[in-house]
Amino acid sequence: MSKPLVPKISCGGGVEMLTWPIGDERIELAIAVTAQNHRPSVKVRWFQSQAQFLNPDGRIPELVFWHIPSTAYAMVAPKAKSKIRRPCVGSLNREGVAPQQAEWGMMDSLAKRPSVKAIFVGHNHGLDWCCPYGKLWLCFARHTGHGGYGGWPRGSRIVEMSENPFSVESWIRMENGTTHSHIVLG
Repeated sequence: MSKPLVPKISCGGGVEMLTWPIGDERIELAIAVTAQNHRPSVKVRWFQSQAQFLNPDGRIPELVFWHIPSTAYAMVAPKAKSKIRRPCVGSLNREGVAPQQAEWGMMDSLAKRPSVKAIFVGHNHGLDWCCPYGKLWLCFARHTGHGGYGGWPRGSRIVEMSENPFSVESWIRMENGTTHSHIVLG
């Protein structure tokens, strides 16, 4: 596995947060299905071993960036094309969640780590909400660029981390500079 782990270094020089960009490329999934026959994949075991090595006591908060949402997103999603209601926060809910059909234990592994604060995904351009899932938040990014599908206004999910005291905030910044859907995630 060659997924880059991105530590955020504090002003004092220590590791303040770990971000896990977990890819879900079709080739890796095909290998996991073939090689593991629906048991926890190589990717899950890699994540678990790295997380235990780098953050054994869970003291360092962790954020996860994943392209295709897990089925957990479908479980907490507001009804497609309906108004987003609390405890969820967002403004764009124009399609249903299209989750990966097999995640081989990755979501379970993430949800069990007390240090994971939020998981951010893309994939569905017509969604920009964040909803709670147990102790963590599941968030969509929304339609950001000029390619892909959908004619929704373009914007980006911003994630801001603060050190003292520790917090993670997120919001949507639109192409025209306006912001909305502010939320504190941890």
